Amino acid sequence: MSWPKDHREQTPFTTVAPRWVDPAEVFLCQLSLEGDGETFDMNVDGSVSGGLMFKAIVPTGKVFLFRRMVFHLVDLKMEPAKFGDINALTNGCELHIHNADDSHAVDIINEDPVKTNADFAGLGRPYYYEGGVVNESLVVTLDFVEMCGCVMRLQAGMYVAWRINDNLENLTHFQSNASGRMVDA
Repeated sequence: MSWPKDHREQTPFTTVAPRWVDPAEVFLCQLSLEGDGETFDMNVDGSVSGGLMFKAIVPTGKVFLFRRMVFHLVDLKMEPAKFGDINALTNGCELHIHNADDSHAVDIINEDPVKTNADFAGLGRPYYYEGGVVNESLVVTLDFVEMCGCVMRLQAGMYVAWRINDNLENLTHFQSNASGRMVDA
């Protein structure tokens, strides 16, 4: 087999050259309580009926090409059998994609709620940081291009949701963001 004449030609041995992206299309959104755009800390009591959802909602007239999600958990000590430094969760946390009418579109973690640091680290690419004297940190990155070879296309009104079904108030810090490209529909 000969090499392609054009370096962008797709063959089993080459990749398509990346296209340039308009900086205005780059999108990073912190998940917020019910998508309110104000409450970002996920160290909340989600043991209430139905749990609490932190969302990133696609605006009207837009399409979100969802590539990556990053979670950042900070607490005193990170042991695999705990969640942060609290005991393993009873009901756990769930990651879903919902349609604009709130119907369930995709269960990203296959109905297997995250209950421990080990579960959490298993979602994606984990990075563990020892905090020295005070806290330790766990950062988990889910990259859909790495996981399944593509981005997820979310239409206007659809949303990424992290549902918390236990009391996480004793965590020091817990936040998440979704990133990708936001383009006109």
